[in-house]
Amino acid sequence: MAQTKHRDDQLFVAPVEFDDWMQLNGGIRRALIASGSALTVDPELHDGRTIVLNQADGVAVTLPAATGSGARYRFVVSVTVTSNSDTISAAGTDEFVGSILAVLDNDNADAWQAAAADNFDVITLDGGDQGGLIGDEIIIEDIASGSWLVSGRVVQANATAATPFSTT
Repeated sequence: MAQTKHRDDQLFVAPVEFDDWMQLNGGIRRALIASGSALTVDPELHDGRTIVLNQADGVAVTLPAATGSGARYRFVVSVTVTSNSDTISAAGTDEFVGSILAVLDNDNADAWQAAAADNFDVITLDGGDQGGLIGDEIIIEDIASGSWLVSGRVVQANATAATPFSTT
């Protein structure tokens, strides 16, 4: 007889009994999460999920405190920003380290790096010089207390590119 377990919005059915949650890799996809106009990321709900930035007037995302948990969040722009900006902000004194590859619409490319000494704590995608177009992707991983590793790619709509990293 199959055993059924419920967890949050997921249903698991297994032909064998088990005492703990099984983690399955490959072939199973977790649902996308629409962001709305503001989102406070919760590791219990969002870890390992794709969060869709889906507002033309921008989405304000706030990350939890970085603790070194290995939590990973993927942000994808599904609606080009036309006013305001999509922002991803680190909590407290947390910082971003890593880089974002930028492809300009005039066929040039650039890369923006965030080093620990820079103290960057905000990523801004403005729909133009800093990215924010449909298909842009930012991946953020909790690698240590106070540090988020950033990777991603954005298309910058103007010939003059600007870094998406800043400090508040």
